[in-house]
Amino acid sequence: MASWKIVCFFSIVTFWSTATAARDTTWKDCELGRQDPDRSISACSRLLARGPTRVHAAAFHNRGLAFAAKGNLDQAISDVSAGIRLDPNRAYRWQERGELHTQQGKYQQGVADITEAIRLDTTPRAFRFHNRAQAFRGLGDLSHAIADFDEAIRLDPVARLFRFYERGNALRDWGQFDRALSDYEIALKLEPTNAWTLVERGRTYAKMGQPQAAKSDFEAARTLAPSNDDLKRTLEVEIAALTNAPATVVSPPVATAPPQKRAAITTPNDQRAEISSGSAIVVSRQGHLLTNHHVISECERINVPGVGSATLIGQDSGNDLALIQIKTPPDFEAEPLKLTSKSVRLGEDMVALGYPLRALLGEGINVTTGTVSALSGVGNDSTKLQFTAAIQPGNSGGALVDRAGALVGVVRSRLNDITAIKVGGFVPQGINFAIRKEIVTAFLAAQWITLEPMEDGTAGKTVADIAQQARKSVFPVNCLK
Repeated sequence: MASWKIVCFFSIVTFWSTATAARDTTWKDCELGRQDPDRSISACSRLLARGPTRVHAAAFHNRGLAFAAKGNLDQAISDVSAGIRLDPNRAYRWQERGELHTQQGKYQQGVADITEAIRLDTTPRAFRFHNRAQAFRGLGDLSHAIADFDEAIRLDPVARLFRFYERGNALRDWGQFDRALSDYEIALKLEPTNAWTLVERGRTYAKMGQPQAAKSDFEAARTLAPSNDDLKRTLEVEIAALTNAPATVVSPPVATAPPQKRAAITTPNDQRAEISSGSAIVVSRQGHLLTNHHVISECERINVPGVGSATLIGQDSGNDLALIQIKTPPDFEAEPLKLTSKSVRLGEDMVALGYPLRALLGEGINVTTGTVSALSGVGNDSTKLQFTAAIQPGNSGGALVDRAGALVGVVRSRLNDITAIKVGGFVPQGINFAIRKEIVTAFLAAQWITLEPMEDGTAGKTVADIAQQARKSVFPVNCLK
């Protein structure tokens, strides 16, 4: 009898030990996360299938990291969110979800999540401020982005290349070129052979109107990494863009005095020479229109055909935006465009609206369709989108809208064919650029103007419906001297 009890005892112990070891192995595999995504997903799923346990929150979190490593950001966010619901007091879970939202282009959610992580963790962490700064930058809130980069550098006094590199990019986008150049200098001292730092400094010189300095940096970057195909393609486009003319209609030059900094008002009998034309978007019922800075920068007079004269209200040359205002006549019919409340997705259908080549194509609005081909501009410029809808000179300042008719960006330019052939040896096909909605909303907010958001779930419209609406929302603009 005693021997039977001993055998049973050892059998129970052996079974318990085997089961415990199996659980330990499963948990260890689940913890692999990004290191071995497939193995982690399989193990975490087995743990989650066993019914509610104290490890469920962690299992969801780890599986979310594994899905993120495989590029499935929607499922990753879903799993990390499940972990947060089960255990909402872990700062690192909010941090991870904030980073995933930022990767997905949902910058507002990214800022909110990382802010919650900072609140939960009473010890300030440099990496959290750095990552929130990246979300702020994507949102177009450059002042908060730079403040967070400053805090990250203060908290982590060890000189780190990526912190100065990223802050330099934000400073450049905000127009603080001298500070940006200083950060790139520090980054190059830390790693003199980093070709991408030279690319970003070159882009800064280009924005400062110093093409020779920009070209010198681009050539130096090419010398440092001659076999890097991504770098090579970027530099081809960058060098081509140095002489890439904006998409405005330019008439034969006339000998006149230099333009005034602030556009004056025309009179009905004021016969002025038109030097360029573009497009503009209605952003308020008080007659405010948004266009590109380069459309009106050389104007002595601004005119909206069929409506009247306009006055320059605000401008941002760094981001190529300008706000003008017309004196609205009693019968003026205008409808401000609504703003898309969704994140723009790669491959999403778009419609470009504007008034190109009016003397050739007619005075009516021009409508073309295409898709979002890239979520950044030349050299990973996060203030721009690339799209394939055809544009011509005169489209500058027009609207890029989604299939619900909501504003996604402001059309800016296209890559110049002849320049691309001369510099890069290629013919660009549908490489067009728009200023992202986040940059647009930040600029308008500084002018105390807010666009009404399009409601989520709004049904898509036909292109004909969008074109009909656009007649009240997008207007031509003439620049006169």
